[in-house]
Amino acid sequence: MMSINQRALLANYTHKRHFFQTAHVDLNRKFLYMKNHKAACSTVIGSLYSHIARSNDQVFEVQTLDELHKSRHGLIEKSQKLGVPKLVQALENPDIFKFTFIRDPLSRILSAYADKIATGDKQRMSLLSKLGETNDRDISLQEFIRILHEVSIALDVDRHWREQVKEISFFQIQYDFIGCVETLDQDLTKVLSQIFPADAPSIYDSRKLLSHSTSSMSLAKELSKVDHALIRKIYSDDFEMYDNISKKLKRAASSKTSAQALSPKLKWAPSIIPVPDKLPTIAALWIEGDLSYMEQLCLKSFIDVGHEVILYRYGDVGRVPKGVTLADGRDVLTDNRMIVHEKTGSPAPHADHFRYKLLQQNPGIIWADTDAYCVQPFRTLNGHFHGWESRHLANIGVLGLPADSTALEQLLEFCEEDYPIPPWYEPQKKSELQQLHDAGIPPHVSTFEWGLWGPRAFTHFLKVTGEIQFSMPVEALYPVAFRDRRELVKRPEVTADRITSNTYSVHFYGRRMRKFLVEKHNGIPPAHTYLAELLEKHGIKPEKAPIPYKPKTNTN
Repeated sequence: MMSINQRALLANYTHKRHFFQTAHVDLNRKFLYMKNHKAACSTVIGSLYSHIARSNDQVFEVQTLDELHKSRHGLIEKSQKLGVPKLVQALENPDIFKFTFIRDPLSRILSAYADKIATGDKQRMSLLSKLGETNDRDISLQEFIRILHEVSIALDVDRHWREQVKEISFFQIQYDFIGCVETLDQDLTKVLSQIFPADAPSIYDSRKLLSHSTSSMSLAKELSKVDHALIRKIYSDDFEMYDNISKKLKRAASSKTSAQALSPKLKWAPSIIPVPDKLPTIAALWIEGDLSYMEQLCLKSFIDVGHEVILYRYGDVGRVPKGVTLADGRDVLTDNRMIVHEKTGSPAPHADHFRYKLLQQNPGIIWADTDAYCVQPFRTLNGHFHGWESRHLANIGVLGLPADSTALEQLLEFCEEDYPIPPWYEPQKKSELQQLHDAGIPPHVSTFEWGLWGPRAFTHFLKVTGEIQFSMPVEALYPVAFRDRRELVKRPEVTADRITSNTYSVHFYGRRMRKFLVEKHNGIPPAHTYLAELLEKHGIKPEKAPIPYKPKTNTN
């Protein structure tokens, strides 16, 4: 049974009531529908209610959309009465059929504009109010797109244009089926057959019955190439999700075998299920020696949200959390060329090379440093899972790449060179290095600046290959910057504005953080701080796995 991070789930919604209004659950008939605005939700809800009413020998009739959505009509229990714990249990229950519908993000945003901005006074005024404007005025389609792109809070003003991945908690919920608006009739027919096997499926078409339709696709003609690019950027996760799922549904529809496998009494055949049913395996490396509570916390955080974790090592490792699988690092990369950074003595160059080899040899696996804490489960639709740590650098503390990634191939080639001339260096610097090479005294890679094989090379090759487009924003994996790392040992409110519903991981910058904790706090984080609360949450006792650093001697 999949475990859901309740905090990460609720963080997708603007308030708890928003979550309750999204979840439509019938525990008797064992289904749970997550409503997605502007994705045929009126038709889906109307179809569910009309079927339930018919099974109760009732007639389901409503006159308006408001009437349809503002009441559960006594047909299913209100989600508020169930409460969050029971709803989460339903989401985790494999016997509950969980489904939703999504829509082409371009079509959806055009429909939202036509229905809610161009003609919808309430939503337009709400948006203008968020912009600090008190008077109503028209907003053009182009201005609307630019507002969504430039004003971070604008996306959350209304559910009709919020990101679909948030509305349906795509990265938290393991769905049994996700249908598409573009194939609504056939997909909804499958859903109704699954839930109501004794009834002939009947679709409640709100477009006809309640005159609910929006002529929006003509607006597409007004869009420039820049507009299209901005929409792609704003809804990048939605496009990635939609493209993946719509392709799988098309393949399933064209497969006779899959079609025959469908039965009203059975769950969907595996080829029909468009959402991965298993979280990717997480891999990490600890050269040797006992783990401190910092590494224990980070490794256990992945286990506690449902990931399998493999810890590679070259020597004996102690204090390994229960559930972590140990593996020999030599199976990935031999230790007869273990390069350490000359200035710090850190084996970081070897660890950088190690993770690239690991990803090449193990498609689908995701690397995580032992100082990367998992906030919510990691999922990727295309194999890429990495992010920016600053305006200029993408980091590799958490890293997923497709095995056939061109950037990965180039990184591996670069790491085979012990005396490199980094291709991103300025011409003058490259010329100086070339002169040293020609003189027979080239500098070894261990003498270069920190992160040469790591973030610097990674960012360069991602840019060269164009794969940098898949790097997530700073808040995803490195919401608290290196310079602000000490704030992680302060009260959680200090970092609350940066650790958001879009955050998958928090980096603790291990070596520096351990040193700081020993020198300033005798190795134990103060009570009620962000780090202390995480340790308590995961049942980690810092005194049982102390940090092996020795504090500086006071020479004053």
